[in-house]
Amino acid sequence: MLSFLIEKESFYESLNRANKMLSKVKSNLFISPGVLLKLRDNNLHIYATDMDSWFIQSMPIYEGTDGQVFIPIKEIISLLKNLKVPSLRIVENESTITLKGDNIKSEYEVNKFNIEEFPDEPKYDIEGGITVDLKEFSKNLDIVKWCAAKDDQRIFLNGVYIHGGNGRLNFVASDGSILGRTSSMKFDGDINIIIPNYMVDIIRTLNEGSALMKVENGNLYINTVYEPVSITLIVRLIDAEYVNYQDYIPTEFVAGISINRDEILYSLERIMPFLPETGEITVEIQGNILRISTISAKGKGFEEMEGQGFGNISLKCMGTHIREIIRKIDDENVDIKISGESTPILISPTGRDDTLFLTVPLV
Repeated sequence: MLSFLIEKESFYESLNRANKMLSKVKSNLFISPGVLLKLRDNNLHIYATDMDSWFIQSMPIYEGTDGQVFIPIKEIISLLKNLKVPSLRIVENESTITLKGDNIKSEYEVNKFNIEEFPDEPKYDIEGGITVDLKEFSKNLDIVKWCAAKDDQRIFLNGVYIHGGNGRLNFVASDGSILGRTSSMKFDGDINIIIPNYMVDIIRTLNEGSALMKVENGNLYINTVYEPVSITLIVRLIDAEYVNYQDYIPTEFVAGISINRDEILYSLERIMPFLPETGEITVEIQGNILRISTISAKGKGFEEMEGQGFGNISLKCMGTHIREIIRKIDDENVDIKISGESTPILISPTGRDDTLFLTVPLV
């Protein structure tokens, strides 16, 4: 039966990473919420799955006996969080596993899950993939991820669309009423995929160092190393064709304004408590003046600020959309451009076209 002595902190961090995946998809699991531990060749392998995607981690042990066991994860993490020891010994018994911190008298037994319930682990090989910077990749995902739909019948909207083009990697997400696109990441390869929304959050936990990526057989394979742990994430991609979003990006505008990002963000934050149930605000541009206002049973709010503008227009839109867009833009100034009373509003960093957002007016 399985038994091993391992560095506690690396084991604990690995279980936490696996749990982030399981906690995102636990309502969809057809197996017990746990991980498979498999020991072979002096390396411990930790498998977590939602039956579609996989989170696989490998790390060395101090000593041990080969074997495998399917264990609950929540109770183990809770225990290890408060176990202040450098190393941990785990021993498999008939129906339990024993956990004991090295050189202390604390000892716990946790009931095992039925190992026959756990699916066969996948075979994978990502040699020949492309190398990406995880911090930059995760940052781009974060910029647009919130725009994706949660459970739309148009399944391509339930994820982040990633594709290459013009020497850049484009990240796109939309729920049909709002769209975000960023393409600040240099990229010369060929890729065209849709990552499910819930798995985007898992990928974003890997935000340090570089990774090897490969797309094959409807999966995205990501391999990286957080010493001493080697990590492989296998993401089952959304099998659908994304809409030609570029057709919806306006190029001609009747009004627009360049405004200080912090000034408009603070104005929006002040006005938020007064939004009606519909969430609408009125946005008005008159030359160099931008006004935002709202009214509800709670009261009313009005803000006016000055920028560099043109044209005159007044329309209603979702206040929360505008606020979240401004939050995702780090630049000093933002452009708000309006192509008409019923066509998308375009918001982007001033002087840049690599990041933009569209939101639809309320009519």
